[in-house]
Amino acid sequence: MGDRKADLAKIHIGAKALGMDPGDKDPASEYRTMLWNVANVRSSAKLDYAGREAVIRHLKSRGWKPKPIGSSSRQARLIYHIWNKLADAGVVHHRDGLISWIRTTTKSEHPQGTGWQLPEFLPKKVKSKVIEQLKEWAKREEVRWK
Repeated sequence: MGDRKADLAKIHIGAKALGMDPGDKDPASEYRTMLWNVANVRSSAKLDYAGREAVIRHLKSRGWKPKPIGSSSRQARLIYHIWNKLADAGVVHHRDGLISWIRTTTKSEHPQGTGWQLPEFLPKKVKSKVIEQLKEWAKREEVRWK
């Protein structure tokens, strides 16, 4: 069975690449309608393994071409790297809190004010700001990340 978090990330990335907004909570949104039509759910959180696979297949059939694993941008990898160094040092108490932190940190930059979920989703300009914030945080806490 696939990794749930990785599958959900693929679904969100694929939907965004096809112009759907996974953050749109309107039940009539294109994204929610697609989830309903493909897997009979209104939220990706409710997808079981078979539903996640069906949605991923559907996104691919609509033209989405996932990037190979490990092909995220250098900036995205740096964000994960610094976050993990902060976690290793005990500064970050929940290694998986990066998603929440990014969402909160990028709200003011996001067009709908919701923030992005993953480093891979961030526009290049916002990635740079996030990296600088993480570097400053590491510096304040005297955490070596290089």
